[in-house]
Amino acid sequence: MTLRSHKNKLLSVILLITMTLTAASCSSGTKGTTETSVSEEASTATSSVEEEKTIKEGRINVADDPNFKNKKKISVQRDGIELTGVLYLPEGDGPFPVVIFAGGMGAGHEYLADIAKEQSDNGIAAVIFSFAGDKNLNELTARKEIADLKAVIGGVRTLSCIDGSRVFLWGHSFGGLIASYVGCRFPDEIKGMMLVEPAYPMKDQISKDYPNLADVPGNMYSKQFIEDLYSFDIYEYMPSFKGNVTIFLGTTQSALGTTSPEHYERAKNTFSSCELVRIKGANHEFELKGRDELIKGTTEFVKKNI
Repeated sequence: MTLRSHKNKLLSVILLITMTLTAASCSSGTKGTTETSVSEEASTATSSVEEEKTIKEGRINVADDPNFKNKKKISVQRDGIELTGVLYLPEGDGPFPVVIFAGGMGAGHEYLADIAKEQSDNGIAAVIFSFAGDKNLNELTARKEIADLKAVIGGVRTLSCIDGSRVFLWGHSFGGLIASYVGCRFPDEIKGMMLVEPAYPMKDQISKDYPNLADVPGNMYSKQFIEDLYSFDIYEYMPSFKGNVTIFLGTTQSALGTTSPEHYERAKNTFSSCELVRIKGANHEFELKGRDELIKGTTEFVKKNI
């Protein structure tokens, strides 16, 4: 899928976000995963997630891609749900450090293939996958995406070709918010994070537009989406993460780095070690302008921190 066709596919989602905000073969383990829960009460943070101290091992299947030697098809099981994606492996036997990518709301994983492949070309394994809610945005919630990402991490770490002590998270937009949460809640298990225009401003902007959250149109966000989103404050968790963080921001009018710079300055000052990288000419999607710089920055960050 080209970047242009990806943009067309996600046009409605992107418009919604911008308006609201102005994956050599490997052996695997077989242990099951347990879905964790973000509180269903908007006023309190999740107790069940906070009680968990580690990300549990998960079930993952790996299949060769007949057309590509080092590209593997993967599937991860999470509470009867199958998450599918792609594992890119470097030449050699490993174990390799790995970057696990969390895409934007409803975006799937295809638009991240070029960034992931570049990692494998540089000796770094990469995983791209689709969240369960990508096929039906009405069922997408933070709770479910957190559970999906944890299941993928837990499954990928069981592979013999992966160095489970060197796991990096990369998240874009809403995926950036989800990656931030998982990284901050399990800081000893994540080596570093790269966040691309993470959706930190979303909650504040919704509150501004709809002071009474009960008035948020159902065709914009589901009731469960709102409850999950408001069940935690990502800034409260940021100091827990002691690894390095880089936040990539665009500079065009559609970029969150332009419309809501104060949220990223706050993140920079709240994380233990965080750098803001503004890429001139990039929009929220980093679709064309700035994409080469984003790819280069991703690779350099991992190499520097492994």
